[in-house]
Amino acid sequence: MSTIPQKRGPPTCRWYPAGIQRCNFRKTSPLALVLLLLALAACDYAHAQAPSADSFNVKITEQNLAPVPPITLVRVRAGSTRVVFVAPRGFRSRNHEDRSEVRFLSPDDSCSVNLAFRPADAAPAAGTSPESAAAELAARWHTSLLTRYPGAKILEAFTETAGGTSGPACDLLWTNDGRGELKLRLTLLRFGAHWVELTLISAPASFEQNRHACNDVLLTLRAAEGQDPPAPEFSNKI
Repeated sequence: MSTIPQKRGPPTCRWYPAGIQRCNFRKTSPLALVLLLLALAACDYAHAQAPSADSFNVKITEQNLAPVPPITLVRVRAGSTRVVFVAPRGFRSRNHEDRSEVRFLSPDDSCSVNLAFRPADAAPAAGTSPESAAAELAARWHTSLLTRYPGAKILEAFTETAGGTSGPACDLLWTNDGRGELKLRLTLLRFGAHWVELTLISAPASFEQNRHACNDVLLTLRAAEGQDPPAPEFSNKI
């Protein structure tokens, strides 16, 4: 996937099969490399059950809203699940071979935003209350996070809403093998046949200023099964 366009112009549209572009590590800063490697490790849980490369595609479209800056729409097809959202402004896109993920890296390499897709498990048993099902899901997910990030501390757990559905979310502090602390915000949402895990990874000092990248995705995310959801509407009024 190409760097998010910065210039105005007619809409451009390209399809990318999963993992078609490799990262150019020679041009990647040390912090960016750490973020990318961490993102790879964070998504190992999803790799075994990820949609096949043939059923996972990403489509990037630049929308010209002159006189305001353009936006970049991202459409993802993961099997029967279709998702659309606006990429964080100025972030460049990254992908990885054989992994059903969409990734974005901030201009200063201080933050990454990753969306991982995997098939959803069975629905809760009949008779289970929504509250009980949500609590059980959050507990299982928190346990898996602490396994994936050994020694991590969950700072706050809460519920996040996007695309007409709600799911568990949390802020997590983790020391990455002596390389320094990282702060993560993770959100787990179910859309039809797939889970979508959204992960913001940042240095703690820049976490607050980078939160907008996560919010950009959540506030504009739309999803549907078997058909493309409508894109979020935007105004070109200043």
